[in-house]
Amino acid sequence: MLATLLLQAVAIDAAAFDRDAWGRFSRAPALLGASEEVAVARDGREGARDHFRLRLIVRRTGQPDAIRWTDTRRCAAARDAVAAFASVPMPRPDPPTMTPGDIAVIADGIGYAVTLPVGYGGGSLPQAATFRSNVGTALARWVDGALARLRACWPDAPSAMAPPRERR
Repeated sequence: MLATLLLQAVAIDAAAFDRDAWGRFSRAPALLGASEEVAVARDGREGARDHFRLRLIVRRTGQPDAIRWTDTRRCAAARDAVAAFASVPMPRPDPPTMTPGDIAVIADGIGYAVTLPVGYGGGSLPQAATFRSNVGTALARWVDGALARLRACWPDAPSAMAPPRERR
């Protein structure tokens, strides 16, 4: 019974975290069948008004998700990762033109994504915006750097970039 109550509490906490998460970043190597995503939410615990919680989920085909938690009170790298959202490189507008051009189709590589609140200031309400790219971009470098810094918070966490281990 106690185990059931603990599992329910964890599920409720995860659902509340997903609802409150304001920022996310991820990378997913196409040919490895894996991904890693970090989500950030304000820490709603007592006395934690200016702190944030971060959750890492590493997904790998055929394996259970690896989930790790940290917060900005326990890990300085988490504070740096939250502050780095202010320097996410923004894409330039690139509307389609009337003249046909080449279309790049990428079957491999690494998909990168960042979701964060953006706004025009001056009282306008921020809206969530998601930016996506592949390897070799400023966004890819930002995500790779943020994940590398956060390894200090989750030293035992698996990486989506490592080839899968064979089961024995």
